[in-house]
Amino acid sequence: CDCGSQDFAASQMPDVNRLVKSEYNCVPIFMNEITPASKVFSHIGFDYMCVDVDCREGTKYVDFCSYHFPREHYNTFDATFNAGTSEHLVAPLGVLFYIHQVTKVGGIMMHDVPILAGATTA
Repeated sequence: CDCGSQDFAASQMPDVNRLVKSEYNCVPIFMNEITPASKVFSHIGFDYMCVDVDCREGTKYVDFCSYHFPREHYNTFDATFNAGTSEHLVAPLGVLFYIHQVTKVGGIMMHDVPILAGATTA
């Protein structure tokens, strides 16, 4: 489960393709444009679902700020990703709650969010 519609930039695709080839022995995805994460995960054989409020094609509508989550998602996913979504939310606890509810016991919860290092005060 991908929390937030994620894409790979054209500049990231060479690294993605190296990983796809070395780890999954799949042919590269030749794209010189933005490539949806759904295309990459599906290409390597994963069942993939994206949840977001953006109503993109193939995306299930879930509003992380509402705390009203589809119960049919609970305890469903082997891996759930937060790759640059939570830091855009006014109340990021909603997405964290969702991730903990939908990931199977023993599953992977991955968070990739920016951090501010070396901040100074005036």
